[in-house]
This record gives sequence, C-alpha cells and structure tokens, in this order.
Amino acid sequence: MEAWRAEELEMRGNGQQMSRKESGIVKVEFSGALRAQAGTHVTTTSPGLTVREAATALGVSEDQDLVAIVNGQVTESDYTLRAGDHVRLVPPISGGG
Repeated sequence: MEAWRAEELEMRGNGQQMSRKESGIVKVEFSGALRAQAGTHVTTTSPGLTVREAATALGVSEDQDLVAIVNGQVTESDYTLRAGDHVRLVPPISGGG
C-alpha cells in the first residue's frame, strides 16, 4: 500500500482499519514557525471548525499569517473542516528582491 494511503487509515476498536473520514477526524500538519507555535508536527482535530479556529485551538497565534492547504488545494482560512480532511498549515513565503 502506498505510504500516503496508509497514513489515511486509523484503527477501529476491533483492530480493523478505517479511514480518517470514517473516524470523523481531521489531520493537521504544521510547517516552519507554525510547527514551533503548535509544539508538534502532526495532530488531529474535530470537523466543524474553520481552518483559522482549528489553528488557533491547536496553538497557532490568532494574528499569525498562514497558508492553508486542504486536501492538496490552497484554501481560505474560513473554510469549514470536514471529517477526513488533510490540512497543511504553512507560514506565507516571501522573498526575492
């Protein structure tokens, strides 16, 4: 089984595997300075929160700029998370000059 697919599976109480969507959770990954604020690289949260609400609840400063990537698509911070979503939160990148 491919690694990205394997990480989408959780264990049921009876030892059978189920997807994140079936388990009702949202996977959240943090990158860069957001990882330091949250104190972890990967965690989970419940559906129903917006991306911003989830980030704040997980330790990211409310005024921190961030880029949210949900299921591989750049998403607004007011997107409401659904069971099975995979969220990656990264600080905005700037450069050049």
